[in-house]
Amino acid sequence: MTVRPLFTSTYAQSLPVLDPFGVSNGTHETGIADVLGPERTTEIGLHPVPPAKARLLYVNYKYAKAAGLPVPRSHTITPALEKAALQRYALRTDGDHSQKPQTVTVDHYSGTEGNYGSGRGAFVKGNLFLKGIGKTPAVGNRADHSHSHGHAFVRGMVLEFTTLQVLDNLMDTSQGPVPVLIIGLDTYLRTSKWPGPEYTAIGVRAGMHIRPAHAISQIVYSRCAENDIKHLHRTHSPSVNITRRASHHWDTHESRSDEGFTPDKIDPYLFFRMAHAEGMLAFNPINNVADIKGTLQNMIKQLGRSCAEQMRWGIIHGTPSASNYELNGAILDSQTASSNPRRGRFRVLSYTMPFGAPEFRARLFHLQMIHESLRLNLTEWEKRTYNFPEAFDFAVPYNKAYLDALALEFLKAIGFKHSVAETLRRHLPNVTDEFRDCLYKLAQLENPGYPPMAIGPDGKLHHTIEEIEGFAVADVFNLLRYFPSHFFNRDRHTPINLYTVVGLLKPIYKDNPSMQGPQVKRLARDFIRLYELIMDTALEYHHSQYDGREAMKDAIVHRAFFENRPVEMYTWLRDEDNAVISAPNHETGERKPPGPELVTRMINEGSVPSFRNVGALYRQGEIDTDGNTLHIERQTIDHVSYSIAIDLNTGEHSLEISTPIVRTNDGKYTTAVFDDFSVTDPNQLTDDIYLSYDLYRSTRVKEAGAVIINTGTNNQRLSFRIHLRKSQNGLFYGSMRRRSSPDNNFEKDPKERLKRPPKKGDLHYYAFAVPDNRDLYALVKNEVDVKQRTNSQVDRIISAFFKLETLLGYEST
Repeated sequence: MTVRPLFTSTYAQSLPVLDPFGVSNGTHETGIADVLGPERTTEIGLHPVPPAKARLLYVNYKYAKAAGLPVPRSHTITPALEKAALQRYALRTDGDHSQKPQTVTVDHYSGTEGNYGSGRGAFVKGNLFLKGIGKTPAVGNRADHSHSHGHAFVRGMVLEFTTLQVLDNLMDTSQGPVPVLIIGLDTYLRTSKWPGPEYTAIGVRAGMHIRPAHAISQIVYSRCAENDIKHLHRTHSPSVNITRRASHHWDTHESRSDEGFTPDKIDPYLFFRMAHAEGMLAFNPINNVADIKGTLQNMIKQLGRSCAEQMRWGIIHGTPSASNYELNGAILDSQTASSNPRRGRFRVLSYTMPFGAPEFRARLFHLQMIHESLRLNLTEWEKRTYNFPEAFDFAVPYNKAYLDALALEFLKAIGFKHSVAETLRRHLPNVTDEFRDCLYKLAQLENPGYPPMAIGPDGKLHHTIEEIEGFAVADVFNLLRYFPSHFFNRDRHTPINLYTVVGLLKPIYKDNPSMQGPQVKRLARDFIRLYELIMDTALEYHHSQYDGREAMKDAIVHRAFFENRPVEMYTWLRDEDNAVISAPNHETGERKPPGPELVTRMINEGSVPSFRNVGALYRQGEIDTDGNTLHIERQTIDHVSYSIAIDLNTGEHSLEISTPIVRTNDGKYTTAVFDDFSVTDPNQLTDDIYLSYDLYRSTRVKEAGAVIINTGTNNQRLSFRIHLRKSQNGLFYGSMRRRSSPDNNFEKDPKERLKRPPKKGDLHYYAFAVPDNRDLYALVKNEVDVKQRTNSQVDRIISAFFKLETLLGYEST
């Protein structure tokens, strides 16, 4: 008998820890296998897809570079990048069997859909997950067609990758998988949900992918979930006590039935490895031994925060089973995910849970199943040693974690910085609790009837946007978006008009206004009283965290207006997206596969407008300098660089869009964007090329002229600069156009751009946020600290940091 070491914090240091993007710091190439172990993984061989039958459709260049692919500086799909990506990741079970197979890792977990793990996906080197590789050993004999054919589809991957990018843009505490690549295949499959063929694809995503189902034994999942998940639809209590309901004796032996791998036994070391990899494993402070009760409490807090973030941003998963979200609450398998601006309940599909409480309760239910699985599998010695709680009331701490996190999210939605919101939460706990309850009650007011359903059983739009939004009586986040401007622009001694607040809530009364109207007014009065108290306290004591009192007001107005703008409902555009991706060929009656230009534009233009999180915008892209100008939030897309540029001499902030000037073989000059014309003098480019742009639906399209900037020896760029104010947040999209091009080259409506082939000069969306002086200083200081810790090239950034200190009047530390 092998005696295992006691699971202590020292022992845990030898185990792999996965970062949010799935890269392991362990010694093995596939970190997920280290975490799940042989009890939850199986190795299989995949064969290469012939290059002629595959095409690279989409690249997230940031994560592709982290995966070691040869990403060009232009951030475009080059032959070298496509070749490397196809060689590594164009793999399927039915690939070219004449080629040497590559070993990949299939993970197994409990489930009730007929499968026992990833039925069409596996992990490859670097801990990247391939989806659409063909049928795996985790497919059960009774799985239905959609869960057993082993294919992923271009249409589905566009929806999923758009959603993953949206979640990456919004979420702070529950960062989930990130999209890396989409590889389109030349095969298609007819399905019942869409008329005509669905072109298949392989999706590559990075992330931890550790699911609650990995920690639930199959016998608990089957006997609890099949009966009690249905109960979640009708119960009003957030607590469903599995422990009491499952008090009878269950057989706990491990079984491998003809259905496939059925993980009945839960090893405590497996649970510890998963919790450790996700950063939620707790230890007894006295003896440093793993603590199950503390770990469950950490999971409760994390899932509570995740649910609060979903509430704030209006995100609905739709089908929150234990196998399609991570232990930290991040959403997986997100094709059914959607959003709701008014936060009222609705269903995405006919068989899914409505938005709000049912998803909240489902996650609590899955935690209880983990607890029950451990109870049935731990020995008495393990229970005592690792502090296993036999009786554990999940509902109370789970509700508290959710409500505490929701109070913080509502304070941030007012327009406060995260640090200010945390300070107010500590100093005014009762007031902020009451404020949260007021807004939550407003958000939960519903018109009578059954929650509407977005997509019907036939896959078509079932209810209109107006019907889905109209189920909720009040639009709370519309109030939070516009009220700060009204609050600060009024005379200080003028009381706030109740009907102004009610009007900003845009109430919809579909049944009995005489009953709902007074309720809205009563809560609106509470809102006015609490908002004034919170804002006056913040302005009195916390303006030092801004560039002054007036700067604080300006920042609150801009942030609230930007962050509370509704997230576009990309799922509601499903029919339109389908038509674009699978555009019919009128000559043959068949549909043609989309190209990389269309797929990339759909994901970018579907996800970048979702940027609402100002803190996340500050962290996006790179920080760099050319000596006199500091660039933050720098990104390069299709030869075009976007950044917030800060002049280190004057302090002026601007949005800079630039593209390289290229010298042709005949000695003339052109640009990477317009490579179909050239001039003898590069200065002529500034006369021939203009920028038409819009900073998110302004009253009119604006224009900017070009200048030439030098960034090094024989390195010139054609640059456009748009002046910005501090604390301004926005969304840019535009077109570079030549003087000879038609005036209608630019469409303000992005949907119109998707309906036509790309034109020369079309630019992608770029979301940005201009920091105030304190945030800018903190960003650059953190960049200096990171580069010094990693021994990166830091001289230019340090020099820019000293100039920034002088510009802002800060003393060097």
